[in-house]
Amino acid sequence: MRVTHLFGAVFAICTSGFLTPAHSAPAGKALTVKAAGKLYGAICQNAYPDLKKAVAVAEANGFSHDQSTRLHEHPTLAAQLRINAEVCNGRFHVRKGRDELPGAEFAEWSSAMIEPGAKPGKPHMKSAKLSANRRDLAVFRNR
Repeated sequence: MRVTHLFGAVFAICTSGFLTPAHSAPAGKALTVKAAGKLYGAICQNAYPDLKKAVAVAEANGFSHDQSTRLHEHPTLAAQLRINAEVCNGRFHVRKGRDELPGAEFAEWSSAMIEPGAKPGKPHMKSAKLSANRRDLAVFRNR
């Protein structure tokens, strides 16, 4: 019983730190659910847990590392990634997709990027409505 409480507490600490006000929301153009899923799938589902490969794929897709926030941010898209030894998390502002909640569509495009031999893990998603057609989508994956 204690182990599950400990895991829950560790998971809450790891995931909640990504959404704290100390880290500003991603600024820029909102992505489609498909584009966000493919970015996350290529970086966090396919390349991670190989840290060097995940960072290289993120940088190849236009992300740059901000030393002050320790996030990889995209200069024009509303997308942020936290890539380190413990987690590969993503936060995206997405335009409304096929469904009211973007989880299933995001997972579909994310899993489409997984290549044979990858270790995709099991990401957890949280979604919050920003406006009638925009959502804040946070995806958490522990090592």
